[in-house]
Amino acid sequence: MNTITTLGQVAPREQDGRDAFARFRAQVRAAAIASLAILESKAIDRVYCDLHDDYVIRSSVEGIGIRYEFVQVKTKAKQNENWTIGELLGIDGRVKDLSKHSALQIKNSFIGKLLLHTVIFGEACDKVKFQTNNNLDSKASAFSDDLQNNTFADEYAKLVLKHFNECYKEKLDVPLAEEDVEKLIKKLFFETDVSHVKLKNIEFDSTVRKKIYEYSEIELSFSELNQILIKLLELVSEKSSGVIDD
Repeated sequence: MNTITTLGQVAPREQDGRDAFARFRAQVRAAAIASLAILESKAIDRVYCDLHDDYVIRSSVEGIGIRYEFVQVKTKAKQNENWTIGELLGIDGRVKDLSKHSALQIKNSFIGKLLLHTVIFGEACDKVKFQTNNNLDSKASAFSDDLQNNTFADEYAKLVLKHFNECYKEKLDVPLAEEDVEKLIKKLFFETDVSHVKLKNIEFDSTVRKKIYEYSEIELSFSELNQILIKLLELVSEKSSGVIDD
């Protein structure tokens, strides 16, 4: 006798597609929030979606010229799972002898790919940012704090400094002096526990509605604010997908 089995009775074979979609939505929300800065700042005039990085903020400053902020959005499914220095730098953070880590590991890491922008775009690169829904563990926090304090006393900051020229030798005409490398590495920032990139987000809609309402020249109804919000997300999603033609 045949029995009827429903979808709910059988566990799905894989969840990668749903997980990837949730992460893409987080990236879209992040770019959408960034685009609202165009309303707030006279300097910020454009946001690029999924071009060179997850999104790029362009500023045009009189007397200085064009500057870019490259942002990489990374999320974790578990809210209490902090980012480790090993995950950020592509190394095994448990290894005490840092000399065993190679330049190639750093080059191919999240941080390595962000720092590449500082080499390629030079002075036009104002900042590179790692943005996430979670926090950093103790070693990663110490690394971040060291960069912001301009000390380069942290062992992992020293590791990046040591391997920087080797990581990007194909993009450099000549090796950079240590002080010049430090200037580039100090362009790296971490933005953690960001509410609008959390996978279970509850603040994004209200944040966007507030910004749109604040900068609108006319009184908008709740329905009109929702329509603008939906269209903004659709626009960012469209600009973040598809192959870019030459």
